[in-house]
Amino acid sequence: MKLLKLLGENFSGPLALNFLERISSYHRIQASPGFREAANFCLQTLREAGLKAHLLSYPAQEGVYFWSLPSFQEWEAKEAWCYLEEPREEACKLADFAENPISLIQRSAPFEGKAEVILLENGENLEDYQGLDLGGKIVLTSGEVSRVQKLAVEKFGAVGILYDGMRSLPPVRERMDLPDARQYTSFWWEAGEKKCFGFVLTPRQGEKLRSLLKQGQKVTVKVKVDSRFYDGSFEVVEATIPGLTDEWILVVSHLCHPHPSANDNASGAAVAMEAAIVLSQLIREGSLPKPKRGILFLLVPEITGTYAYLSSHEDLIPKIKAGLNLDMVGQNQELCRSNLLIECPPASCPTFTPYLLAWLMEELGAETTAFSGVGKFPLFRWNISPFSGGSDHYILSDPTVGIPTPMIIQWPDRFYHTDQDKPDKADPKMLWRVGTIASACVYLLANASREELTTIGYKVLAKLEGELSETASEGAVKISESESPQDLALAVTSAKERLDFRREVGLKAIEHFANLWPEENWLVENLRKWLDQHYQAAKRKLEELATVRAKQLGLEAIPEIPPPELDQTLRLVPVRLHKGPPADGEIRRRIYSLPEEEAERWYKLNKEQGNKRYILPVLALYWADGRRSLAEILKLVELESGLEARDFLVEYFRFLEKTGFLELR
Repeated sequence: MKLLKLLGENFSGPLALNFLERISSYHRIQASPGFREAANFCLQTLREAGLKAHLLSYPAQEGVYFWSLPSFQEWEAKEAWCYLEEPREEACKLADFAENPISLIQRSAPFEGKAEVILLENGENLEDYQGLDLGGKIVLTSGEVSRVQKLAVEKFGAVGILYDGMRSLPPVRERMDLPDARQYTSFWWEAGEKKCFGFVLTPRQGEKLRSLLKQGQKVTVKVKVDSRFYDGSFEVVEATIPGLTDEWILVVSHLCHPHPSANDNASGAAVAMEAAIVLSQLIREGSLPKPKRGILFLLVPEITGTYAYLSSHEDLIPKIKAGLNLDMVGQNQELCRSNLLIECPPASCPTFTPYLLAWLMEELGAETTAFSGVGKFPLFRWNISPFSGGSDHYILSDPTVGIPTPMIIQWPDRFYHTDQDKPDKADPKMLWRVGTIASACVYLLANASREELTTIGYKVLAKLEGELSETASEGAVKISESESPQDLALAVTSAKERLDFRREVGLKAIEHFANLWPEENWLVENLRKWLDQHYQAAKRKLEELATVRAKQLGLEAIPEIPPPELDQTLRLVPVRLHKGPPADGEIRRRIYSLPEEEAERWYKLNKEQGNKRYILPVLALYWADGRRSLAEILKLVELESGLEARDFLVEYFRFLEKTGFLELR
């Protein structure tokens, strides 16, 4: 493909790595002097390369909202350290912000003095505090910091937190796999909360202190935190490549996180910058035609900046036809043990873009052949993954915003959110791969020729047909393995529901194609017709297989499952009251404003769900369009994710109603 070749020849992995190294040198906490310095570096670099770029400023102060997201004060730390004083024979420095900024829990409040350390183990449950006197003391915990702050500090009078947790990322990382690393940890203060300080210890340091405390020894630390909160601002870097119309394609990448935070996410910002520079240069010199749609690049404080930008540019949202999020893209896969993923938007905001990215990945990934010279294969790991959220695409792809935005990300990452996420873990070849693919994708979305559109259309069709075939084959396996009439009835019903769901999502992905290129109606109609023919053929095969299996089970016909009787709750229709997803911090603030027993019930409900609590509520809310009932929403979530948590999701919607995010009608 000529475009991919041209961009591959011009996109520089080493230059992107230089940008990554420079960005990672700043301590880039949202709403801080360090973030502003990094933003100004990016702004100046883009301007010097000839791009039209601006630094947009938003108020960092309490009482300001961006849709449902509350702003927060700017924060600066000048000095912070923690020394172990007792037992005297173990005296040593435990943490020093000047040496390692991640050793301070970000947004720590000022403090100076000595305090005894009390072991909490976890500290996430009220029972953990029985019999403890925490007044004026510091707690050592590996539990969730926001929860420990709420209980240990606000409720029981502790003055600070020592945190020695390390998030488990099996199979690439367990707690003691990085014994001398520190995990990036931050407070996210809400109005009225009692602020405190905290330090991050390494797992090895934490185990040492735990051992001393369990032996009954008194542990005392001396602490100084010179920090301040004040009304300030946070920034968004905006750069544009103008098009021939007022429509736009968006590239977003978050610029924030503490020093060094190289792959997360200096890598995404660096790739976005080099992509902007290369595309702009090629268009200026005439190697690429000026695109029909403009290309908009945003470097933001994660989540916060996207909320702020969208809420202040609501008239622009309908003109942004598609997006791409670049987050953690530069990993050396052998060091980080990561996998390059194209993460799809949610099924409620369908698009063909992930399949376009997959085709480009296949084209660029033809790096070697089999022994005899046949076939072409990549020398790196990559895959398409379902929507997981957790970054800026989760706001853009919310149907109330409606900008379908896949994400390119590497996951898992052995060094994720630790002080070991340094530039030496990045790979210029990987930066080049992602940058070339991302540049090609956004330019094609902005200005694909008729010939390119034909290729894209049929490549996308092949991917959609593949998904239908895979869904049908999964259903066929369950039908073939059914061992009773009830099993067969359930298997047939499930197979048909999932096939129907996949067809609808595929047709809506083609609708997004039609939305971008309405003039290519002949192609769109072909794609719709061929996908539906593939669906009808798969459905017939499932029906034939089910008939054969019924005869094998001695049945004259396939049993039917009567529709379930719905209680009144499942007939309720959620009506959302805010644009964009409800901000996590604001949900937490409102829930903690409820009576304590209600807040505790919600906390325990969440914990019982494990990691499902991060994705199922988001998917459920996306399907809430003001017309669907809870029963319909729960079914769609199950079809999309393969996960079921009916009681939890019903309670989630109840809590959103209690806290004013939606109404149940």
